[in-house]
Amino acid sequence: MGAAACRHNDAPLRPVLIALTGPPCSGKTTLAERLAARGARVVPEAAIEVIEELNERLGGPDAQRAWRSQEPLEFQRLVAARQLQRERDALRGVEDGASASASESIIVFDRTSIDGVAYLRRAGQPVPEDIAAAARAARPDLVFELEVLAHAFHGRRSTGRSSTLQDAYEIAAAIHAAYLEFGQPTISLAAALSADARAEAVCAAVERWRAVHA
Repeated sequence: MGAAACRHNDAPLRPVLIALTGPPCSGKTTLAERLAARGARVVPEAAIEVIEELNERLGGPDAQRAWRSQEPLEFQRLVAARQLQRERDALRGVEDGASASASESIIVFDRTSIDGVAYLRRAGQPVPEDIAAAARAARPDLVFELEVLAHAFHGRRSTGRSSTLQDAYEIAAAIHAAYLEFGQPTISLAAALSADARAEAVCAAVERWRAVHA
């Protein structure tokens, strides 16, 4: 399957909506870049943007990590609001039956609002109704769950991200449970697969979905 496999010369009635999820350092961003190169439109992860803004506002990664540890619910609310707005922007027109161009026949979400529920549950925090409602509104056609890349964890703290490898495994379990809770079964992408092999697997799954739902 070549690099054009995620494009669709005869555009479907609407784009196929796929979500990438998984714990920190699972290769979501790299996979999203590979899919973008194959013609998909990517909606970036809201949490990364929020963290970068907090780094600037609070004076650096250490202060940002301290605030997040003290205010996990407020952090997830910031992320959920940003994520929900991105999802709405990306889907504008899709729900009205607008046709997709060949170059935008797939929309890739780097996480959805369901991930926020998983992070709160893993932290032992209650899930407020506004975040739960955002999670219920997330309706991708396919969800791909990436396994953690254990070898790639070095140097993450310098970016302001605070998760350890053990955290990642616990977050992975919470994410899996949350997607099932909200009626979204996931397709696993193993850590042993290269980024290109993962992209090939996503494109193959998209083509199978199209064959069924055409």
